[in-house]
Amino acid sequence: MRPIPATLLILALVAAGVSARALTTSAVGSVTRVAVDVDTGGNTATSLGATQTCASISNGATLVIDIIVNSDVAANNPGIAGFNFNLGYNADVLNATAHNYSMLLDSGGGTIPLPLGDAVPDADGSFLVAFADFGPEAEGGSGVISRITVQAVGPGASTLALTSVEVSDALAQSLITAGTTIEGAEVRVGSPCPGATASPTGTTAPTAPATSSPTATPTPSPTVTPPLTPSQTATTAATATATATTTPATSAAPTDSPAGTTPSQAATATPSATHTPTPTIIGETASPTPTELPTIKGDADCDGEVTPFDALAILLEAATDVTLPCGEAADVNCDGVADTADMLAILSWLGDLNPTLPVGCPAIASA
Repeated sequence: MRPIPATLLILALVAAGVSARALTTSAVGSVTRVAVDVDTGGNTATSLGATQTCASISNGATLVIDIIVNSDVAANNPGIAGFNFNLGYNADVLNATAHNYSMLLDSGGGTIPLPLGDAVPDADGSFLVAFADFGPEAEGGSGVISRITVQAVGPGASTLALTSVEVSDALAQSLITAGTTIEGAEVRVGSPCPGATASPTGTTAPTAPATSSPTATPTPSPTVTPPLTPSQTATTAATATATATTTPATSAAPTDSPAGTTPSQAATATPSATHTPTPTIIGETASPTPTELPTIKGDADCDGEVTPFDALAILLEAATDVTLPCGEAADVNCDGVADTADMLAILSWLGDLNPTLPVGCPAIASA
C-alpha cells in the first residue's frame, strides 16, 4: 500500500474538529509515552498493567500485542481524536494477522471511525496504522489505542519498532511533545527472551496436545461402517420401488382425460408461457440500470449517501493520485475541482452547520 503521509491524518482531524462538540481552542495535556506491550493481560481500553517488552513464542503460534499511550489529556477538552504509527517488524519471523481499533477511542461511545493504513494480513515488515474518530466524543487519559495480532512464520528474533508516531486532538493539534517517549519491544520465536522469563515456559501448551486423541481414534469404527452401507442401500432400493409404484397411479390420470382438449391445451400453454416471461424480464431488467445512474451531490464514493467516508475519499484524492469514482459529485462547491474545501463543506453539512455554497450550486445530498 502507498504510505500515507502524517499530514493526511492531520487534515482528517481538522475536518473532524468541524463537527465535534464542546471543544476548547487549545490542547489540554499531552501524551507522555507511546509503547508496545507484548503482554495484554493487565490492559483494557482505558487502563494499563505492567508493560512487558519481550515475549517468546513457538513457530506458528500467535501473539496479541498492545500499542499503549500514557497521557494526561482531558476528554473532550479537546481530547484524543486520532493517531497514526508505523510498526516495523522482521517479516521472516512475524506477520501481522489481525487489528482491533475499538479500544481507547471507542471507549466513550458514539464513535464514527475512519480507519486508514494497511490491511491485514500484512507481511512486508512495515504495518501502517492510522485512525480518526469523527464522533462527538473525544476520549482522554491512558489506555490501549490499538491491539494487533502477530503470527510467528519462522525462527529468529524480531524487534517491534514504532516510527512516524502521531497522536492528535480533534482540532488537529499534536499531543506528542519533545518529552514524549516512544518504546518498542521484541518477539523471539523458538528461543527464550534475555533473562529467561516465565512466559516462555508457560507456552508449553504444545505438551498438552498429547497424541492420545489420535490413539483414541477407534480403528474398529471404520470397520463397522461398511456393513451398515449395504443395509442403507437396500433401504434406498425399497424407496425406489415405492416410487415406481406411485408412477403408474399418476399415469392413470392422463387415461381418465382422453377428451383430446387436455393434451392440445397443455401443449399450447407450455410454449406461450415460456416465451412470454423471457422478453418481459429482459425489458424490466434493462430499465432500472439507467435509473441508478444519477449521483448525489457530495457522494464521492458512489455508495448512495453522503457520509464522512466521502470526505475521506476527497482527502485521499487530494493527497494522492487516487481517482474518485464519482468525481463530479465530489465537487461540492462547484469550483471545478474536488479538494479539501469540498471535504470541509461535507463535514460541516454532516455537523448541521449548513455550509455556504455559491449561488446556483446544488445543495449537498441533492440528486
